[in-house]
Amino acid sequence: APAKLFSQSSYLAAYQRTAPPEQGYELLAKVHRLCCLFAAAKVRDEAADVRSRAAAAADRFFNDLQRQLDSRSGHLADVGTAATRIWSSAVTLRLGPPGDLIGEYEFAQMLNEVLRGDRASELLDCAVVVARAINRHCVQGTYTGWPDGPLGIGNRQSDKKDTTFRGGALRRDLIDWFAPGKKYRTNMFVASSFRRAAAEKFECRAGASVDKDPVRWVFKFEHERCLHVNFLRPGAESTCTNELEFLLTPGSVLVVESVQRSSSLHDAPHEIRVRVSPDNALE
Repeated sequence: APAKLFSQSSYLAAYQRTAPPEQGYELLAKVHRLCCLFAAAKVRDEAADVRSRAAAAADRFFNDLQRQLDSRSGHLADVGTAATRIWSSAVTLRLGPPGDLIGEYEFAQMLNEVLRGDRASELLDCAVVVARAINRHCVQGTYTGWPDGPLGIGNRQSDKKDTTFRGGALRRDLIDWFAPGKKYRTNMFVASSFRRAAAEKFECRAGASVDKDPVRWVFKFEHERCLHVNFLRPGAESTCTNELEFLLTPGSVLVVESVQRSSSLHDAPHEIRVRVSPDNALE
């Protein structure tokens, strides 16, 4: 099937008609509804007792997410901070009867799955409100950190100047799609790290999947000229202490610079280098 243009996406249509949340309670209401709808969709064809347990699990998961927010630290007073802390949480939603796990999801996985699906629905509408809230931190002109290389100080120290790293898995039939010069937009939030070692933890093991291979992404930025990315400071916008996350918004424009296929995936992953557009509105 032909690729859908970003301008034709259900995400963009919902985003344009949705106002960003101004108060923490507005965000939390949509996060809770998203959790409930997502869980219900995953067990729609299961027995009634499984559906009932999934609804209870969604409520428990939401309560765990709320515990990532400390009102005394002002997390709820800043909707962008509240949203990124929920995004970065490592707590999981576990679905399925005891001993027969149907699925296990962190909030970031859940949100991105809904965004990638791009199906007009209440579920997507809830996800867009969360995206709007996250973007209050990511889409602006004041950086809370930038990859300045090994000589950077504090939240500006990274392995390589103006460069971040992401580990993961890629379907084998898609590697040829990433041809040098190809320009495309992301259909979800894309997290990368200031540290190679942090990215490596997310690379799948060679042979662990029947249809996917390990891959490392390398993102190249123009120095402090990207309007749709920001750093999640550990303990502030992020609940994680060691990921040093640089978060790109959905719809970010990337251009493939090079693809290096690994000759031995047990020794090194495939590597795809992309250049990040400084301003999506100009693309």
